Amino acid sequence: MSYNQKVWSAVLLMCALFWTAIIGTLCTLNDHHHQPGSYAEQKNSVAKHPTC
Repeated sequence: MSYNQKVWSAVLLMCALFWTAIIGTLCTLNDHHHQPGSYAEQKNSVAKHPTC
């Protein structure tokens, strides 16, 4: 593999990792956005109704 091929492979890999991280972050933020109630409300409901 020539030097140019190695450089382009590295650039392609970095772009793929960058976009994977961006898409993963957006999906994670989207999942948190659709959960009912806030973290404090969920914590209080668990404290009021323990299941263990």
